[in-house]
Amino acid sequence: MSTRSIVLGHYIPGNSLLHRLDPRVKLISLLILLVALFLIKTFYGFLLFTVFIVALFLNSRLPKRYFFRGLRPILVIVSLNLFIHFFFY
Repeated sequence: MSTRSIVLGHYIPGNSLLHRLDPRVKLISLLILLVALFLIKTFYGFLLFTVFIVALFLNSRLPKRYFFRGLRPILVIVSLNLFIHFFFY
């Protein structure tokens, strides 16, 4: 596996509002988003969170292939979790 296949954590140059933000603001925002994700309890909360994340991605003006390549490991984890949940509960 080369480092080019890893999407998470790679900086991709751009000129969007998100790219121009101060790095400290980005880190604090990430922390707030992570805490919010763990506090969400309803389907509509997750739906709203997903819409917000997609809006942030669209605002960043990054190629869509980076988004979908970054989702691949998450889909594996979610699939494994669903498999375990199906057989043990």
